[in-house]
Amino acid sequence: MPVMAFLTYYSLLRPLSEVQIAALFARLEPYLPVFTSCNAAFRIEEGRRVERWCGHCPKCRFVALALAPFLPPERLSEFMGANPLSDERQLAGYRELLGLRYRRGDEPPAAGEPDDADWLVLVDADDTRKLAFQKVDRLERTTWPRPDVPMQLHLEMRSLTSTFTAYLLRQDLPRL
Repeated sequence: MPVMAFLTYYSLLRPLSEVQIAALFARLEPYLPVFTSCNAAFRIEEGRRVERWCGHCPKCRFVALALAPFLPPERLSEFMGANPLSDERQLAGYRELLGLRYRRGDEPPAAGEPDDADWLVLVDADDTRKLAFQKVDRLERTTWPRPDVPMQLHLEMRSLTSTFTAYLLRQDLPRL
């Protein structure tokens, strides 16, 4: 791509999606313990900087979400210092990252109040349902493809990212 008449540049990563880049990067084992992309690690005020990962900024959540389909959870925790995907305090940040919010009436109860809701529904800015969870007392492990205990996950997603979908389903995306 020409920048000036005498200067051009090319990026090997430009044609790849973020998911493809995450899949490739996850294979570069020696780099995992030394890289960072945390917003807090690059703060101008030295006293507010973290060494590598804060674990709760939008960038930490995004990196964890992007790498989760390609790394075991313990490996993610090892190099990030924690796994933002297993920290309930991060749920609001992931809802924000995905552009979702609680459906009116599905907000969590106040501290100390009982939570007797059977469903949790997340909606987008237009109040269109995007993700719903049903609470059950017990969940049997599926025996699929045998019919004894059928599959237990039904997703209808149109606008969530493929990374989030892969994380929810815990299956690998095609490797490059």
